[in-house]
Amino acid sequence: MNNPKTKRGEKTKRKLLNSAEKVFGEKGYFEASVSEITRRARVSTGTFYIYYDSKLEIFRDLIINLNHELRKTIRIATNNLEKRMDVENKGFREFFEFLKKHKNLYWIVRQSEHVDRKLFSWYYSKIAEGYIEGLEQAMKKNEFNKYDPELISYALMGIADFVGMRYVLWGDSLDEEKVKQLMDFIFNGLINK
Repeated sequence: MNNPKTKRGEKTKRKLLNSAEKVFGEKGYFEASVSEITRRARVSTGTFYIYYDSKLEIFRDLIINLNHELRKTIRIATNNLEKRMDVENKGFREFFEFLKKHKNLYWIVRQSEHVDRKLFSWYYSKIAEGYIEGLEQAMKKNEFNKYDPELISYALMGIADFVGMRYVLWGDSLDEEKVKQLMDFIFNGLINK
């Protein structure tokens, strides 16, 4: 993979990644082709090979890019929040908004399990890294009960993943009331006190 040296090159590479997101999302990795990606990006096949050596290389770069953009979006949105409860609330909301803009994210990431298992594992591990750190800090401040932060990070990621799948990907019906109920469940649990 070659990094662009000019603004124009950055723009071309971004067009290729945006096109790849659509093509892999619609056709799947195994049915997608470099020619379809370049056709949709409106660049030549030769231009593709300036930036990538193969379909696998752009697929990997796409997943890394989506992961980076998701984490960056959440980090920017939650950066000035002091209480972890507020960070969780805003982070979940930002994840759902990101998902609305990148509905192919689920399909693309899940394909990576069959294309490159290390990349699939990396995708979730990378998200969990920052999550674990934030949870550890909240636990040290006694904002949250003390649990294994890695366990809790994956549990919360699982909740976000499946709620997003059901209400954003399959139904486009995740309204404010459902988000409030979800956050109440996360912070207060199932048991009446």
